[in-house]
Amino acid sequence: VTATTTVEIEKAAASIVVGNADKTFGTADPRQFGGSVIGLVAPNDLGTITYQRHADDIDLENVGDVIRLVPVYTDNPNYTVSVTEGRLNILPADTNALTILGIDKDYDGKRSEAVAIASIPGTKVEYSLNGTDWTEDPFAYTNATGPLTIQVKATHDNYREVTGSIPVEIRKRDAFIEVKPATKVYGTQDPTFYRDVVGLIDANHLGAITVKRHDDDARLGNVGDVIRLVVDYTANANYNVSVQESTLSITK
Repeated sequence: VTATTTVEIEKAAASIVVGNADKTFGTADPRQFGGSVIGLVAPNDLGTITYQRHADDIDLENVGDVIRLVPVYTDNPNYTVSVTEGRLNILPADTNALTILGIDKDYDGKRSEAVAIASIPGTKVEYSLNGTDWTEDPFAYTNATGPLTIQVKATHDNYREVTGSIPVEIRKRDAFIEVKPATKVYGTQDPTFYRDVVGLIDANHLGAITVKRHDDDARLGNVGDVIRLVVDYTANANYNVSVQESTLSITK
């Protein structure tokens, strides 16, 4: 009597777990990726195992891209191979920078912007006076202001956020009014009074500048009286105005 026995050899279970990896935006992939293998009877049963990007992810190079890492191995009919993919994470680069163009001048009547310029094209630059409300429009100033500080931040999908501050100060401009001395003969009308003005950006910035007697000296009219001459003008917040007064002398 002859008996036949069938022996079934089941496939062995092997697993490949691909490791995760990181790189910085704009740099090359790591020289090699890694992983671990469990369940092989002999170390070379799947050939030389290497790791690489998934073929569909070859061109992905931005922060946030989902880049799969997969194994490359030789099929072996003796194994059922399960694969856990890895991920290549692209981290933001830290090479973005801001050039700060603040405002530091005396009032000159010209509009000036407080600007920050990012070194990386496509960067979103925003400005804030309080750290809460942000705008992409730079703040501009014409009149005397400050000193104050504008907060600025620069964001780009592939770069770390860059922050900074922009100093702003437009100082009041110095203006000087010099009243000219005057004389008249006793009993005659007051003459026309004159003054020189230095430092104005526009001759009308202090309105009509007129010279007159001091109010307390309005009735003085004798030889030897000390009659002060003063100026009337419209105050302007963009100027520090100093005045050199003078006198009207009465002669015989």
